[in-house]
Amino acid sequence: MGSISVLSSLIEFNNNQNIDNHDSFEEFLDLFSEFSQVFTYLNRGLEIPNKIKVTSTDFNRTKKYYSSAYESLAKMLYIPAGINNLIERGDPHKFEKMDSLDKFVKNGNGNKLRCVDSNDNLNKISACYDNHLRNASFHNHMKYNPKKSKISFNQNNGTPVSMTYKEYLMMCIKITESIAALNLFVLQELRQS
Repeated sequence: MGSISVLSSLIEFNNNQNIDNHDSFEEFLDLFSEFSQVFTYLNRGLEIPNKIKVTSTDFNRTKKYYSSAYESLAKMLYIPAGINNLIERGDPHKFEKMDSLDKFVKNGNGNKLRCVDSNDNLNKISACYDNHLRNASFHNHMKYNPKKSKISFNQNNGTPVSMTYKEYLMMCIKITESIAALNLFVLQELRQS
């Protein structure tokens, strides 16, 4: 099977998925007054100086964004998984311990990125894919301290976590960028059809 026809099987699989991430982008834009505090730095690839303090004017709205974006990204993880399978095994549908992308899509979202752990180019997406943060965001288990600009929550195993609001906003932006990057695969495929 040639590499073009094998890649076309991933494109065909993609065509059969019913994924609409426009809600995530609309929500991101609605909350951009919060994200803009760090977006400019990240967009330019600049380190955000410690002296830059971010504050929340509407944490009650942003606290749910991460879980929403996480779910959108999770629905598209078959793309890096399929590309990794193509690189590692010559077929986008062949996993090490699974025999199809269909089964991968039906798996729980928490461990979906394990299949790209050994690929340095594809595993970069895992830096913004945090199941503990997703659960805290989704279940309203995050507490915000406006004086310290800190968020606290417990991981699934009960371990307490604290992060700055700036770090949370960065995670939200990075996961949104990942969704946008995977959408480029879809747009590229549409352009070729």
